[in-house]
Amino acid sequence: MAITKVWLEEGCVTCGVAETICPELFKLDYEKGRNNMHEGVDLSKLEDKIKKAASACYAGCIKYEES
Repeated sequence: MAITKVWLEEGCVTCGVAETICPELFKLDYEKGRNNMHEGVDLSKLEDKIKKAASACYAGCIKYEES
């Protein structure tokens, strides 16, 4: 199964874990006080990093969909 969608639910505490694990996709948005994502990223090349970031997320707000 491949990751086809990644999103962030409310509750991000901007701890920096996602950006450290997968900077190709995640970025901190200090103005909004939360994580954000780069657009147009090939998720298939980052599946391991996305899963690792989601499991390491302190707030549990990184979600992904596989198909």
